[in-house]
Amino acid sequence: MSIGLSDLTARLPGLPAEPAHAGVPRQVQRFFDATDRAQRAFDALSSRVDELKNQLDEANRRLQEKVNELDRLSAHQRALLDGLADGVVAVDAERTIRFINPAAERLLGVRSGDLLGRSLAQTALNAKSLDAKIAQAAAAGAGPVRLSLALARGNAVRFPAALGVAPVTDARGTTIGVVLVIQDLTELATLQARAQRNEDLAEIGRLAAVVAHEVRNPLGGIEGFANLLREDLKGQPRSQKYAQHIVEGVSDLNRIVDNLLHFARQPKLHLESISLKQLLPELIELARADAQGRRQIVRFRFDAATDGVLSADRGMLRQVFLNLLRNAVEAVEPQGAGDVNVRIARANLDDTAAVAVEIHDSGPGLSEDVRGQLFQPFVTNKPKGTGLGLSTVKKIITAHGGRIACVPDTAAGACFRVTLPVHPTNVNEEN
Repeated sequence: MSIGLSDLTARLPGLPAEPAHAGVPRQVQRFFDATDRAQRAFDALSSRVDELKNQLDEANRRLQEKVNELDRLSAHQRALLDGLADGVVAVDAERTIRFINPAAERLLGVRSGDLLGRSLAQTALNAKSLDAKIAQAAAAGAGPVRLSLALARGNAVRFPAALGVAPVTDARGTTIGVVLVIQDLTELATLQARAQRNEDLAEIGRLAAVVAHEVRNPLGGIEGFANLLREDLKGQPRSQKYAQHIVEGVSDLNRIVDNLLHFARQPKLHLESISLKQLLPELIELARADAQGRRQIVRFRFDAATDGVLSADRGMLRQVFLNLLRNAVEAVEPQGAGDVNVRIARANLDDTAAVAVEIHDSGPGLSEDVRGQLFQPFVTNKPKGTGLGLSTVKKIITAHGGRIACVPDTAAGACFRVTLPVHPTNVNEEN
């Protein structure tokens, strides 16, 4: 509460109201002056306090915004690290693990709680080559370095990995740790091995084509002379039998040469409109004749849920489905009798209209190991097989933009499913 000089003098009895300071002792006057100055200083201080409080509130608000922004950035960075397919491990200057993301946990077969706070030397990442790279990356002015090594996933076998090592520096440029980025190269190594294998097979195919061409001509001569010899040896059953063996052997060699040539040749398609509903019954009759020649009783069943009209190379599709039908007949041969069911249905292939053909036999079926090697060249479980039939079939189907697979979940026998696009694209057509 503030009391002015005029108020005080007005309250003192016996003092005149005007002038305000008349007759007031000097000490009282000084007191009044000091009181006024104190009041003005207090008012100024109070105003300054209010101003500072407002400034502090604003600073706190801005600080809270910065904290919230840092939290968002931290959460975003954490989400990015957690979502990476590559493993990330951060260590400090003493090689103590301070961070590990879920991908690194999966790759190394560990949990983050088991590694955080542990030395790098106590983990699967312990390697002399890695120590050298970390020292190199931690050196002043050094950038990220990379190395390849084999890492263990828990107690499992080792897998090939690429390891990137990058230094972590503070505001003064001092290295305070390193970040390790782990990339699993298993798939890449598999693709490289597959590419090398395909290259080797291509070279074998080129060689096979040359050999087949060179062998075919003399084989034709041998077959012709063997037939003449067989005719000349009529009346000599034993010698004629030997000549017949020569003819059969040459026939087998010719079949092998034909398979080699088909496999080595890159399919060039002559596309035309084909109805599988009309084509397949023709091929079934040929397969039925083969079965009768083998003295087999094979019951064929044909089910067409669609006409199966598509654009394809008729000659090559005949080769594909006749091969599959004959394989089905051979599958039931040991039983002497059996069933072969052929079915056509509409399908979808990579979001495009397609036709699926299934050929299902009642034979003994195929083991998982055999199914895994079915379409590999030169792999066969037939005594006289070349291992090129199904690989050639797959080559033709692939050239049409289609797919072929052995259905694994059939109750009995083997079932091959061929899926072909109605309108193939990016095919190698004849000019």
